[in-house]
Amino acid sequence: MRRAVAYSLLAHIKDSGSLTNGPLDIFVPLVKNILHKKKDIKGAHVSEICETLQMEYGLDIPSPVMLQILRLIANEANKNSHGDKPEMTVNNDGSFWIENYIFDDYIDEIQKSRDDVNQIKKLYSQFCKIVGIAEENNENAIFHFIERNRVEISYYLSHNDRCNEQESVTAAKFVEMFKSRPEVYNKLRDMYLGSILTSYIEFHPQNVKMDVELLLDTNFIVSLLDLNTKESTRTCNTLISVCKNLGYTFTVLQDTIDEIQSLLAYKSENLNTAIIAKAINKEDIYNACERRHLSSVDLDRLSDNLAETLTQTYKFSIKPHPESLRNKARYSKEYETLRKVRNTDKAALHDAMAIIYVREKRNNKAIREFEKCNCWFVNNAISHDSDTNGTRLGELQLNKSGLPEIIKVDDLLNIIWLSNPQIDLSKDEIIDMGVTSLISYTINSSLPKSRIIKELDDNIQKYRKDYNLTDKDVVNLSTRIANRQIKDVDSLNQLAKNDAQAFAIRVKDESRKEELARTISARKFEELFKTAGNLIKELQSNKENLQKKHEERMEALDAKESALKSESARLKDKESEMKREKDSLSAQISEKDALLRNLYDKYCRDMESEREAYLKRIVKKKKRNSIIWVIILGIIILFAFFLQFFDNSLYSHFIAFVGGSKGWGWILSIALLIIEYFVINKAAKFYDPVYVEDYKETIKIPDKLITKSYEVYIREAQQIN
Repeated sequence: MRRAVAYSLLAHIKDSGSLTNGPLDIFVPLVKNILHKKKDIKGAHVSEICETLQMEYGLDIPSPVMLQILRLIANEANKNSHGDKPEMTVNNDGSFWIENYIFDDYIDEIQKSRDDVNQIKKLYSQFCKIVGIAEENNENAIFHFIERNRVEISYYLSHNDRCNEQESVTAAKFVEMFKSRPEVYNKLRDMYLGSILTSYIEFHPQNVKMDVELLLDTNFIVSLLDLNTKESTRTCNTLISVCKNLGYTFTVLQDTIDEIQSLLAYKSENLNTAIIAKAINKEDIYNACERRHLSSVDLDRLSDNLAETLTQTYKFSIKPHPESLRNKARYSKEYETLRKVRNTDKAALHDAMAIIYVREKRNNKAIREFEKCNCWFVNNAISHDSDTNGTRLGELQLNKSGLPEIIKVDDLLNIIWLSNPQIDLSKDEIIDMGVTSLISYTINSSLPKSRIIKELDDNIQKYRKDYNLTDKDVVNLSTRIANRQIKDVDSLNQLAKNDAQAFAIRVKDESRKEELARTISARKFEELFKTAGNLIKELQSNKENLQKKHEERMEALDAKESALKSESARLKDKESEMKREKDSLSAQISEKDALLRNLYDKYCRDMESEREAYLKRIVKKKKRNSIIWVIILGIIILFAFFLQFFDNSLYSHFIAFVGGSKGWGWILSIALLIIEYFVINKAAKFYDPVYVEDYKETIKIPDKLITKSYEVYIREAQQIN
């Protein structure tokens, strides 16, 4: 809970933008608060503050980092000093000395953060009681869940140990439920952001490597094709966009394409019979098909066009079947380990090949620094089909001396954001994608294996008519499985094998239980939302009281400031004069900026017009070529038919000329007609405005027609002048 208060405050500081000169600035208010409250700190060494901060906020800041933070505070204090003697001194040996400086910044914000955390703790406690999970009714469970991503990032950045605790599904469902209640969810988002920001303690941000290769896993490609949830697709697309701008390259193994095509074929075959799987796992391809109204034919088409989509649309490189890599993987320790947790040996071999591929790209070196890694095997949140008991593939890594070869998409995005704050990726995007991924992985990892669900689907279909199992029964059963109220799902399948009637009775019984539980839970959850509303009102009242105290404190500071005004009158007069000169200069600069902006806007419009003209020329050329081919083939066909019916002798010579023999005439004519049909069909597409617009998007725009950024345009204009 102490760390949660710190996380909430750090997010507020980051959001306010008042301290953003460097990554360590956000920790300044916490350290100031320690100096303000703890009068017994002697200043012998910064380790005193480190220990106190650990006790107060649960944050472990190393002494060298604390020394940097104290120097930031000292610079601020001495800059505001009114005398010749410094207010604060920090020595190289770690000792420090403070004269009269008062550190009362962010006192109100700290109290607000503490109130927010207490509110979340109360709501989570009531939520646990409603769902009947007494063992998880722990005030810290929700906070441990929120900071799991920080632990993962810490593993990659500082090589710290990963957290081996089982994820709290109850905490995940709590966050998921309150995503629609911004007054609560925003507080959870703040804590999540704050936990990520503490990575600055362990990691000195610098621009990440530009020449990095990302090897993409099956589940990443499936999400990229929008065959997972919309949020998952957005996360994967965001990573591709961000990494392309950073100069990354993307590779897909041919074995990965084979695995995806096999998966799509399986889903296509079972699309119309999957009931339980669709209702239980919202990340399943079945749900994406229902959301997008895709049929088996659509899945087959996606599978057939997969390689072309990856190379043409996304510009990925496909690594062909490498026998040497496959042989290395087949006799590797990774393969033997993966065989125990993957559904098939083929899947285990695929992952072993990917790990070895990345390792060889790293020259078989154990790399401990994230910024030195030139290749990663990137996956989306691993599904329950890919591992055992929620074990991440990264934890199967046998070489523990360096960083793993595997990284999750949201972990990679978080690290890139920390390393490159200037990239086009907002903190809101980072938070929402990270929290969504955290929820999805936690809930998904607790679901039964797809083999068990498939068998249950088959049993439902088998006995549905004989025992009048309704859609409502199936949905209710699925809900109980998804909520982990039926933990041994395989026992249902065993019951179906041994006694079909008992199986049907069990399904009906579980359905009735769900109906009753839903009625009771709905009322309790409504009460929980009311409680949340009341707590918000209470916090608002506390906030108003804190604001009142803050205003009183500000009035006292104003009185002190007025006493100094007489001494600084001369300086203020000079400052006023300088301000007038500055305003005059700013007006001139603003006028110039407005002119440059107008010129740039005109340049953008001109470039847009030129691009559109270029695209129209390309389309017109394609359209004209298609028509020419239609005419040419039409003339050939008419000529062939004319000879066949009016001059048999010439027709025979014509057949012989094209390499045919007697009796081939009709076959040749039909073949020509078929070719003509496809050519006409191709030409007709260019009269379809929708097709033309889609085709335009595939045309590569020449570099000279790409609009320059404002900064580049101004720089080049200045060089010309």
